[in-house]
Amino acid sequence: MHISREETDDRLLSVLGDELGSDDSQADIDAAVRRHFAGECANAQESAKQVREKIAEITTEITNLTAVLARIGVSVAIMESLSQKEKEREALQRTLVQTQVSADQFTDIARRVREKTIELRETLSGDATAEARTIIATLMGPAYGTDRD
Repeated sequence: MHISREETDDRLLSVLGDELGSDDSQADIDAAVRRHFAGECANAQESAKQVREKIAEITTEITNLTAVLARIGVSVAIMESLSQKEKEREALQRTLVQTQVSADQFTDIARRVREKTIELRETLSGDATAEARTIIATLMGPAYGTDRD
């Protein structure tokens, strides 16, 4: 028995259209994306918390070093220590920004998956099977492809 790629695609599109047509399905997809990234988001949040705590600690040290300089005057050792602490704080602030970018990326990925799923659902409800095949290939990756055998 031979089933053509076009017939297989049409069946797949029909099943996907039925499955994606409900709000429950969209909620399931959203939940799956959240579960997938939950660990990474939690790690990013914990890392950001630790970095913020370290920045606060270093800021206190900088304040203390500045107070010592005000009391005793210029000291090469204290100036070097102050400079090193300021550089360390700047590096941690850059790390904190990168951590936030990572968290934003997870949010962006979840938003894009939702948009593509909605786009596919809308396409499947219309008469644009070629466009639906392209969207499926985007979601499923290059292994699916859009060419026909």
